[in-house]
Amino acid sequence: MSNSIKIGRVKGIDIELNYNWIVIFLLITYMFANYYFPTYFKDWPQWVYWAEGAFIGIMLFVSVLLHELSHSLVSKHFGIAVNKISLFIFGGMAYIEKDADTPGKEFLIAIAGPLMSLFLSILFTVTSNVLALSGASEMISAPLAYIGQMNIVLAVFNLFPAMPLDGGRILTAAIWKIKKDRVYAAKIASASGTFFSYALMMLGVLNILSGNVLNGVWLIMIGVFIGQSSQASYQNSVFEKLFAGVLVRDIMTSPVITVDINTPASKLLKDFFFHYKHPFFPVQSGNEIVGIIMLKSLKAVREEDMDRITAAQLFQPLDGSFIITPDETAEDALRRLASNQLGRFLVMDEHGIAGILSKTDLIKYISIYNELHN
Repeated sequence: MSNSIKIGRVKGIDIELNYNWIVIFLLITYMFANYYFPTYFKDWPQWVYWAEGAFIGIMLFVSVLLHELSHSLVSKHFGIAVNKISLFIFGGMAYIEKDADTPGKEFLIAIAGPLMSLFLSILFTVTSNVLALSGASEMISAPLAYIGQMNIVLAVFNLFPAMPLDGGRILTAAIWKIKKDRVYAAKIASASGTFFSYALMMLGVLNILSGNVLNGVWLIMIGVFIGQSSQASYQNSVFEKLFAGVLVRDIMTSPVITVDINTPASKLLKDFFFHYKHPFFPVQSGNEIVGIIMLKSLKAVREEDMDRITAAQLFQPLDGSFIITPDETAEDALRRLASNQLGRFLVMDEHGIAGILSKTDLIKYISIYNELHN
């Protein structure tokens, strides 16, 4: 079951909302309705506090979405595909298919988000001031002022020179430009991200010790997220270098063991799953691959039916997400594997099945590469 819901599509980019975003929305609504607005605006009705708190939560969502959409549109301008934008408890992320191929493009993609946040900050702050000077109610001008402040905080925080923040990508672009080595630049930016994550976690511990438990826990959670993401960003850069020029056909496993569509469940279990210990097998009808059969499909078969039920009744029809071609790059395959439930691809060409590509194949290639280059 997916932990996100698709809420829209902009310029061919899917927008997804992770269910955990509800936590931050409710928290922001509660904090503003019970603390911030009642402290500074004591004469507002209670329902207004809650309405304004919810408005702030929604506008945080809109601000983060526009921030990530800016990265995405600049990426697409440079011909780099963007699979989706996901909004979650720690903010948002644009799933950009690959890194930029020049420092200049890397910089422009990275700076687009903070520039959008800065623009939104100026827009909401100026609008709030104009409304206040024209005599509009504070119920209208005050929330807009806070949204302006919220966006400047978003811009400044993201400019910290630490991966995976935008500032980390800007740092990567700068070092890449000077050293002419993207992997080295990513390594430095990742180290900066790790240091920044430790600093946030230490600050979180200090907050907890001083009695500010909520802020402390939040800082520790953000620190852990940044630390993990900074390492992942560096690994992606390394993988891009490792798999440069490598095609799926170069590292796939071939030939492939298939099962006939009329194979009984008992034979599937004994002669295939127990014998080869693979998590699934392609199902063949004549000369055509019609689907796959997984071990979990046999769980529903009663013991007395094992000789009667065949693969024809158990297989899962082919799904495009499970298929890759021999001429696709290993780098693209690695990215697609991250969202592949099987952890493997059927490698298909015009003649049928050409091989299987799994995470194990990629790991073996990396091991051989390291052995040769170290």
